[in-house]
Amino acid sequence: MSTTTTEESLGTRIEQALRHRFSERSAAAERYGSEFVGLWQAAEEHALGGKLIRPRLLLDLARALAPAPLTADEMRSAIDVAAHVELLHFAFLLHDDVIDGDLMRRRRPNLIGALVAGRPAGPTEPALHWARSSAILLGDLLLSSAVLGFARAGVTDEARERLLGLLEETIFETVAGEHADVALSDGIITPDLRTILHERVQDLDVLLRAPAAGGRGARRLVDRGRRSPRRDRPAPRPRLSAAGRSALRVRRPR
Repeated sequence: MSTTTTEESLGTRIEQALRHRFSERSAAAERYGSEFVGLWQAAEEHALGGKLIRPRLLLDLARALAPAPLTADEMRSAIDVAAHVELLHFAFLLHDDVIDGDLMRRRRPNLIGALVAGRPAGPTEPALHWARSSAILLGDLLLSSAVLGFARAGVTDEARERLLGLLEETIFETVAGEHADVALSDGIITPDLRTILHERVQDLDVLLRAPAAGGRGARRLVDRGRRSPRRDRPAPRPRLSAAGRSALRVRRPR
């Protein structure tokens, strides 16, 4: 099987895991009314269809750090954790759009914009308040879902503790960065070059932190006590997927 085919297959499996999660939540929402079901259905539409860079990075790390090729069970566990990394990312995007007051993302209506457009009266103030409130509440639910997904991962207790610790640190640093970003935008913090550069470095760190939360525990993903590779055997060179290479590519100055 070629590298490209393998990457396409993994992307499909990540999307399937995400669709399954949204389908479960949509079914559970039925007892709370059609509006709540519609919110989950709209969320699924907006959460899927992207490049899945973060979950692909996690799988790259899991395969690169594992002492041997991942078994089918280990890959299923890695894909499940990767899907929850994407849910975490989408939760951050929802809150970010509320904070920025945005109705568009990548030249099309974001979840808030789509919810507003679906109201008969259009973008009235009550419709905007309802749509933004929906995004906040859904983001909260997805954050809790991501935490539960990490907590239920098929790993050893030690690996679970490390995963949850890294997840907590990632969420904390993301909120701190967003808080500082808003302060810069509103003039609460003086926008000097040193501060701005620090914020950009923090953004890159958080981009890599969530996938690393899964990758650092890759050796214990469904750990069965396998031995590390022999020291006299050269370690395989880690291979990033196309998505991983794109995320980490730095253009050299001409």
